[in-house]
Parts: sequence; structure tokens; C-alpha cells
Amino acid sequence: MFGKAHSRSFIVGAALVLGLFAGSLAYATIPDSSGMIHGCYKLNQGTLRVIDTGKGEGCLNSEAAISWTQTGLQGPQGPTGPTGAKGDKGDRGDPGQPGAGTPIGAVIAYAGSVAPSGWLVAEGSVGRPVRP
Repeated sequence: MFGKAHSRSFIVGAALVLGLFAGSLAYATIPDSSGMIHGCYKLNQGTLRVIDTGKGEGCLNSEAAISWTQTGLQGPQGPTGPTGAKGDKGDRGDPGQPGAGTPIGAVIAYAGSVAPSGWLVAEGSVGRPVRP
């Protein structure tokens, strides 16, 4: 019976240790809330180590603090690309609304006797109806 209790205690202890380890990984704040990654550069060796400022970590006196973002800054806009190939002809549009037309009795004046093809040209005095 002592052996089973000992095994059970070991399993509970191992689960507790794994839970704490997993919790510490989930708590890491790299990058920080603004997307910044912080690190320390060892001046005399050229080595870099990433730190978690959310946990109070900092650089040593022999290190220079540096930080950067994952995405970086946006670069300048590139040059305009070449014109693309001509596209396919589009579908026919919906018909437009009918126009107001010419009101009945209106006089349309043309210089001389020139009128659009298919129009009837009548002569008469303004203000007096033209009778056929």
C-alpha cells in the first residue's frame, strides 16, 4: 500500500512541476504588448540575448540595451509597375431613363433649311400654328 501512495505522490508532483513550467512559458511577454523585442548586446564579445522586460529582466553593465520590432518600419513606396493587359469587354449596361423630349408646340430653329436627317422642316410664322 505504501508503494501505491508513493507512486501517486510522484505523479501529482510531476504534474505540478509540469504545470508550473507550462505556466511560466505562457506568461512570457516576448514581444511586449507594443510588439517590441528587447535584448542585451555584450559589447566586448558581440553576443546578443533576448530579455523579458515584463518579468523585470534587464541588461548588465557590460551590455548595451537594444530593441526592435518583429515587422520593422514600412519602407518607401516602390515605382509604378507596368500597365497590365487590356481586359475583356464588359457586359452591356442597363438602359438609361428616357429624356424629357421636346414639348409639343415648341419651335426648333435651324440656320437656313438644314435639319437633321429624317426631320420634317416646316415653314411658318412664330406664334401662328402651321397647318398642313
